[in-house]
Amino acid sequence: MHLRKPSPTFSWASRQASNHSHSGETLRCSSNTDVARLAASIKHRILECETCEIDCLGPESIFRSLSAMHLAMVFVKRERSEERTLCLRPEEMHVTSGDTQDFSDADQIGEDAKGRRETLLRMRINVFLSNWHPLALESESEFLVGPATHVGLAAGLFASLLKNGEEVVVGAGRAPAAARAIKVLAATNVYLTKQGVLADKIFLVALRWDRAPRGYVNRVILTSTLQKNI
Repeated sequence: MHLRKPSPTFSWASRQASNHSHSGETLRCSSNTDVARLAASIKHRILECETCEIDCLGPESIFRSLSAMHLAMVFVKRERSEERTLCLRPEEMHVTSGDTQDFSDADQIGEDAKGRRETLLRMRINVFLSNWHPLALESESEFLVGPATHVGLAAGLFASLLKNGEEVVVGAGRAPAAARAIKVLAATNVYLTKQGVLADKIFLVALRWDRAPRGYVNRVILTSTLQKNI
């Protein structure tokens, strides 16, 4: 497969990210964040210390974060031979007045599955490299998550499957379905923590895209597992 050289847009974004990148700072993603620039920032963090954190608020910002993570790993593999998997671990956090200054007003209010206005929750996504490689499961094994999927029921099911040693494959479309899937996995992490499962294990989620023939994003695929915490 022939890979194109980074475009001028990415080169500019990469320089900007390098100039403003500090490994200890949490990245911010809003509904109008430039995906290429965020991807460049993630790439610099991964190359520098192999981990970073992203704060996002609302479905569109979560989806843009996922897009940037996928693109960041493409950039990482262009710069060095990297066989490890880019993983994420989401954590849902309640919004306080001081948390919203880096987000637009449009990010802070959304609608639930029935069209009712609701205050959105902030999501913190920890991104890191892992030696775990997801199994190539068939599409019949996927759980499809939509905007109206019940978070608690889905998270309870996923936690049960993970405790039995299975890998859970979740498929979702664009925002808000992808954001709902991330919220379900964040709740799964909470369930596993409360049940004491994560005392000696770590919850991992791998990200990949399932693309339509013409290159359009068809759905986000999130594969989760429990691995021994070494």
